[in-house]
Amino acid sequence: MADGEISFTGGPELLKKLEGLADKLAVNVMAGATYAGAKVILAEARKRVPILDLEKWGGPHEPGNLLANLKAARTRSRDRNTVGAKVGITPDAFYGHFIEFGTVHAAAHPFMRPAADEGKEGAVQALIEYASGRIEREAKA
Repeated sequence: MADGEISFTGGPELLKKLEGLADKLAVNVMAGATYAGAKVILAEARKRVPILDLEKWGGPHEPGNLLANLKAARTRSRDRNTVGAKVGITPDAFYGHFIEFGTVHAAAHPFMRPAADEGKEGAVQALIEYASGRIEREAKA
């Protein structure tokens, strides 16, 4: 899978609310928010992943293995103040890279990049909704 990032900058209202929170809580809110956005990309990727026909398949992996091994995860930097999320393929479906980019023997069938391209607006919207809702809950507590 090619490395890619979707960065969110701006959102003056959201940033102003985040500044009012304690640093650790703000980091936790944004960690959850970026993960919410990653789940949108994951759902798009799962819609697009090629599932092999059982009649034609004779390989070592079960059809649907690639689908089952698409995952989203939270990420943090060493300083614990920079958060993010990633969507990718676990090592159990290492061949997903070959499907995405192709090989000298097989044509590419991209599903991750189109999922990121198609889902980026929804991911940003999910990030904003999660962060706004969580900030409102924390402000009431």
